[in-house]
Amino acid sequence: MKVYKIGGSCLKDYSSLRGLDSIVEETGKKILVFSAFSGVTDSLYRIWGQGNRERIPGLMDLINWHLSLLSPCIDDSGETFLELISEFNGAGSFDEFMDSLNASDLERFLSLGEMMSAISFYIYTKNKGYSVSVVPSNILGLFVTKNGSERFVDYDRSSEMIYPKVEESFYTSECIITTGFFGYDMEGNIATLGRNSSDYSAAAIACLSGADEIIFLKDVEGIYSGDPKKSSFFTLMKDISYDDAMRISMSGSRILHPLAIEICRKNFMPMKIMKFGELLHGTIIWDKK
Repeated sequence: MKVYKIGGSCLKDYSSLRGLDSIVEETGKKILVFSAFSGVTDSLYRIWGQGNRERIPGLMDLINWHLSLLSPCIDDSGETFLELISEFNGAGSFDEFMDSLNASDLERFLSLGEMMSAISFYIYTKNKGYSVSVVPSNILGLFVTKNGSERFVDYDRSSEMIYPKVEESFYTSECIITTGFFGYDMEGNIATLGRNSSDYSAAAIACLSGADEIIFLKDVEGIYSGDPKKSSFFTLMKDISYDDAMRISMSGSRILHPLAIEICRKNFMPMKIMKFGELLHGTIIWDKK
């Protein structure tokens, strides 16, 4: 079983959804972990900062933007979209969900970016006749623990929930669509893992679901021996160790979240970095020994 993490920089428009067809069509079980579409998290921060009066109109603009992405393939996706976003937030209706927004906290509001991304792809794939299911990361069983301002995956508690939920979902389809970035805290509230943490949450889901490997789809081909923009002598590295990947990450490269590498190293989970839409080359991160 494979886990694919789809980076937000790769998600821009309808063609981004279509670019994942070949992965959904692959034989075998798979989990697709979605970031928010490019720029959406920044928009949610901006809307939140404008106060309660602008929150609902601003969110509706974002919802309509996501629905516009689906217009080339389906015209009546709005009702399903609104039903799912309400369900994922524990609301009985969209009106109830919207009424709760002013009382919501920032973390719950920010999680809507990943939810809208996953829902969009779910509607797209269902319309094309694929057998898929959609389960956001909190309902999948990802729990977040807080230590001051730092956030970590609560691995022990998540381990009790994710594997059985994944197995249950695979009874009805071979492709599970889920989210990165957030889970539940100890009180059952949505808690985020911080900016750029979707790789970390995806790695945790891979390790806890019994996956054979995790593939990170990025806007780059993999890890190079140096900055290829500065010199053509730098080449794509076919494989590197977890330790080398960690050193690169800690030196300032944003190619992978350090905690994603750490959790995969502890669980001997092979990691691949590949370019979105061009799954021919890439870098494997693993224990060469």
